[in-house]
Amino acid sequence: PEAQLKLDLTVEDVLNSRIIAWPTTMYECCLYSDCAAALVLASEERARGICDNPVWITGTAVSTAGQRFVPETLGRLRGVYTAARKAYGMAGIKEPAKELDVLEVYDLISGVELLAYEELGLCAPGQAGWLVDEGVFEKDGRLPVNPSGGRVACGHVAAVSSIYSMAQVVRQLQERAGSTQVAIRHGKGLVEAIDGFGSFSGVVILERS
Repeated sequence: PEAQLKLDLTVEDVLNSRIIAWPTTMYECCLYSDCAAALVLASEERARGICDNPVWITGTAVSTAGQRFVPETLGRLRGVYTAARKAYGMAGIKEPAKELDVLEVYDLISGVELLAYEELGLCAPGQAGWLVDEGVFEKDGRLPVNPSGGRVACGHVAAVSSIYSMAQVVRQLQERAGSTQVAIRHGKGLVEAIDGFGSFSGVVILERS
């Protein structure tokens, strides 16, 4: 419902749209937007006084990892891998694919989303495409990702998009996401973000009481 362009597209429409950078097509790329966002943070005591169902940050980490054109870094987002493991450790998450309910990841282009699945430890390297085909990451799948529509649908504003994604996960965990609501079983969600070239990455774990 918050998509910047509300288009009724088929898979064929997406694949047949003009090439931006092979093999990525126009409809696999995010739009650039214009907006602002704010995030309200409070201590545990204050949060309980102003909100009847607060959501807590239980893990957070950032990582820098330069992208070099050498074999061991091609097709990788090493900063996401490192940040995720540190955030998981802080939040006590052992098996993210089984413990998380919902994720919002930085899908600036569709291929980057697939890499994020693998670097976040949701599947083995090279397996993300198979899980997409099986519907694992759909809104009604086992592990919903970007039920908001992500950056491709909602548009992108550098530094603002991550705050928007955190708001989306908070709404999901509070079960007030309306038509985009997914099943909440464990009360845990994740937000992942990268800079334009994937050399600076961040991961946040959000959890409800």
